[in-house]
Amino acid sequence: SVIADDTATLSEIAIPAADALTQLGAHARAAQLLDALLAHADTSLRDQALLRLGQSRHLLGEHESAAALAGELAERENASPQLRADACVIAARALTALSRWEDAIAALGRVPSDADGAKRARVQRELAKIHLRRGDYAAVSSAVEVGLACAPDDDSDYRPSSPLAPPATPGHVCRSS
Repeated sequence: SVIADDTATLSEIAIPAADALTQLGAHARAAQLLDALLAHADTSLRDQALLRLGQSRHLLGEHESAAALAGELAERENASPQLRADACVIAARALTALSRWEDAIAALGRVPSDADGAKRARVQRELAKIHLRRGDYAAVSSAVEVGLACAPDDDSDYRPSSPLAPPATPGHVCRSS
């Protein structure tokens, strides 16, 4: 367990430490650290902790908890559009793992319209994966087309997608067909 007597230090080091633990595959330890942080975090730090805790819970196979945590962040109007988009993806992945296809699709439908194009393209990729698992090939094709329309023209800043990766270049918008 994590004892959080020094909240200033905890607030300063918890997110980088949780990220390092996650990189090492120590998801349970990262979750413990993030749980401790949530009790003391300001709003911005809390949003980051919720996102990472949702991801950790998902990676631990705790899909109901992951969906609830990510869903909480996804619905918080004051959270950044990029964090909300990432939270929607984490919630959808957790719900997909539970075979709750319609709920996963609804989670992706909550992605803010002002999330950048690269984020929205990744959301469409998740949507396509859900439709593929359901055997709805027309919906897969539609999601791919929308995702390609959202993708940035220049992917020179491409980083392997991760719900926890920093957002790609801001300002990308979907192109109309």
